Amino acid sequence: MTIEERNAMLCARLGQNSLPREEYIENCKRGAQKSIEVRRKKKAMREIARAILDMPLKDTDEIREELKSRGIDQTEAAAVLLAQLNRARAGDTEAARFIRDTSGQKPVDNVAIGNLDDKPFSTLDLSALSDDQLRELVAGSQEEDDKG
Repeated sequence: MTIEERNAMLCARLGQNSLPREEYIENCKRGAQKSIEVRRKKKAMREIARAILDMPLKDTDEIREELKSRGIDQTEAAAVLLAQLNRARAGDTEAARFIRDTSGQKPVDNVAIGNLDDKPFSTLDLSALSDDQLRELVAGSQEEDDKG
């Protein structure tokens, strides 16, 4: 199946008319360019956030001495974590979750979906399944969740 045939099939499922090839390609190019721009902006924001968190605390910052006495680097990130820890110790459950998740102890949501013919999921082509077959998979998964 070609990309155009797949696009036409998906558009038909969504109740849309398929686009002429040139318009489809142009839309794909615009979408790809926009995606690149968004990823670049997000990357720049992550880099700025990391730089801010790595900044040393000012000498006048009162939490600096507490971090120093505990043998912890006196950075903005450490100050944020210590502040959240203090809030958690005072009963703030959101702060407790933040500390837990940040320390790598976040619980994982397990999702079990029945396997077709016990084949590895990486070998399954879900796009070949009908809507009814996909609904059956989801319904089976929900039944398993209700039992467990």
